[in-house]
Amino acid sequence: MAILDAVPGLEVSVCVENTALEEYRDDEPVGVYQAARTVSKYVEAISNKAFTVKISLGKGFDFDCDCLSAEVYIDGKWAKCPLILKHRFNAHLRGNSVLKPITREAEGYSIAAPGNMGQEFIKPFKFCQIDTTTDDDKLRDVKKDAETIGSIGEIEVKVYRCNAISEVDAYLPLDAPTSLSTKVHEKALKGNSKSHSVNFDAATKLVKKDYFNVNKIDGINYPIAVFKLKYRSRAALKSLLVIERTPSPEPERVPASPSPSPPPVDLNNLDAAQKRQVARFLKDMNRGRSASGTPTIKRERADDGGAESSKRRKAGKKITIDLTEDSDEENIAPAN
Repeated sequence: MAILDAVPGLEVSVCVENTALEEYRDDEPVGVYQAARTVSKYVEAISNKAFTVKISLGKGFDFDCDCLSAEVYIDGKWAKCPLILKHRFNAHLRGNSVLKPITREAEGYSIAAPGNMGQEFIKPFKFCQIDTTTDDDKLRDVKKDAETIGSIGEIEVKVYRCNAISEVDAYLPLDAPTSLSTKVHEKALKGNSKSHSVNFDAATKLVKKDYFNVNKIDGINYPIAVFKLKYRSRAALKSLLVIERTPSPEPERVPASPSPSPPPVDLNNLDAAQKRQVARFLKDMNRGRSASGTPTIKRERADDGGAESSKRRKAGKKITIDLTEDSDEENIAPAN
């Protein structure tokens, strides 16, 4: 239930099937001059579900007037005004203190019952999802629908202290306000988190009229409390980070199967061709090992060991060693 610290004991809630909807914190600042007496919450709208608005008085509330008037506005339009008349709840009170809970509900919009001046029909409030379309025929209504959408998505309750003046017998309820079209062009909702509007179910409940003339003690601009209940779909509440997003399931990890080890080779069972391949492999491997060592450079001396040999030592020319040949001796060639 929405609770206001400035007015202890006064609570307002939106109920579906007699159960109060869970409320979520609204962190947006309340930009009204009555901010100290205003509380704002989010609730989840459930498509095609009827709902009621419940006003409750509990312990701690100071009932210091003849009656309380709870004006209910839905999507910016006046919808209902339940009265809590103090003299009807004397058993719940001790002086001005509330000992036992007192509740009143706004179930729907009142419409006249033809031929029956003492009774009226109730058209229950109902959440309806806003459907979007890309139909070009709806483009002509985009501006109008965008203006309407600007005022939907909120249930507001203003509570006033009042003096009851007189009972009214011949009051005729107004016609129910028109609802948003069942479909709007998607451009009308562009950049907007609103997902539902409020419509009215068929009028099937007939109730006795109960109206009073009242006087607002503190004036029309000074309610003792204002409750704003913003309704959105669950998906919209997640997109607004009002409620946590459902984490995506992690993909199931399939354990990698170990690589199969090659079967052992029995050298005794090799045929002649396989043995030659093994021998060639071992020879190539041994040749690679010897190539990685320091090569030995062989040089033939002249038979006479004379001037020819001496000139070679004195020349001091650079040499290039070619190790690419397969012969047992290295070939030596001058660089120039």
